[in-house]
Amino acid sequence: MEGDAVCLRLFASTDLHVVEDLEMVGKELDRDHEHGPDRRRTDRRHEVGEVRAHPLAGFMTGWALLMFSVFYWLLDATPAAALRAAVARGSTFFTIYGMNALFIFALSGLVAKMIGFFKLGPVLYAPIKALPLEPQATSLLYALGFNAVMFAVAWFMWRRRWFVKV
Repeated sequence: MEGDAVCLRLFASTDLHVVEDLEMVGKELDRDHEHGPDRRRTDRRHEVGEVRAHPLAGFMTGWALLMFSVFYWLLDATPAAALRAAVARGSTFFTIYGMNALFIFALSGLVAKMIGFFKLGPVLYAPIKALPLEPQATSLLYALGFNAVMFAVAWFMWRRRWFVKV
């Protein structure tokens, strides 16, 4: 893709050429514009920095599509009604989260910002940090606790049949 600022090739772990210094590019474009069309460069490709796609990106995309297709078949397309009902009962947790997913996402961001703004992080994290666990385990426990609080809000809204629609 000659002449493009961003060169993106999917399905391979190739280089992604990204313009990182936009101020430099802006000044260069302004300078080219001042000198008229005959002085403009034809090659607009800038390789200030590189970003590489992870080698497992395609592999994980395949697994995600496979899992999506399995759950679609189990929940919607299977001809056995009993199997479909059993899977639906087992996936109630995901249904509760999914009914107000955008609201819970926005609320979790707001709560996290408020915890940071009011400097409540050390206060909330201190009891978990005092446990005789590795730092990674305490961080995971804190994240699971935060997720449990967000699930409690989602469950409360689901039980009351409150659904926020965008």
